[in-house]
Amino acid sequence: MDTPCIEWKGAKNKDGYGNKHYGGVTTSAHRAAWIQKFGPVAKGIEVHHKCNNRGCVNTDHLSLLTHKQNTLAGN
Repeated sequence: MDTPCIEWKGAKNKDGYGNKHYGGVTTSAHRAAWIQKFGPVAKGIEVHHKCNNRGCVNTDHLSLLTHKQNTLAGN
């Protein structure tokens, strides 16, 4: 990665993912960061941490994958 992780400073779930109230619902902080920068995520698509840091919200470290791709990526 060319940029450092940006660690979520708010609440996290038991698995280490940041929680954020966004758009009237609670969602993952990294998903909310993606939506704020790039727009909605299609149904069936997940926001993946390329850096493998579940608490990271740096959009340079995120990408979109299917669930199967995300699982195979190990995150």
